Amino acid sequence: MVLASVSKLNIYSGDTIFDRVYEEFRAAQEEGVLSIELDISNLENEIRLDFMTALVDLGYDVGYSSEEEVLEVWYE
Repeated sequence: MVLASVSKLNIYSGDTIFDRVYEEFRAAQEEGVLSIELDISNLENEIRLDFMTALVDLGYDVGYSSEEEVLEVWYE
């Protein structure tokens, strides 16, 4: 079953900034990295929120630094 929040990310596919952030996240997953900081400073606020929501729904721990505009993601 695909979560609605994850499925919603498909609407952003093709947005070069979102694609860059998503690919960086996927590469870290494939490498088995336990945590990653993603620069989301250039993402629109709606995309930021949807991406964070999807990650939380998938069980990731997510933190957001508003000063640095960095999304911190921890893997379990």
